[in-house]
Amino acid sequence: MCQKAQKRLWSLRRIKDLGGSIDDLLIVFTLQIRVLLETAVGAWNGALTLKNIKQMEIIQILAAKIKLKKL
Repeated sequence: MCQKAQKRLWSLRRIKDLGGSIDDLLIVFTLQIRVLLETAVGAWNGALTLKNIKQMEIIQILAAKIKLKKL
């Protein structure tokens, strides 16, 4: 799940390079990346390890850096 989300960060970078607005980036993040990270979290929340949580946080931090870079 986290690997798929990391691969989709490319789309954020590409949209940013093509001049997309912060709103465009936010929509792509919400619809393509955040969806993966939140899929079934309620069902397996008790099974999350600290490593899993950190992986998801790192992806969200990277996405924020991409969105806010050069603003």
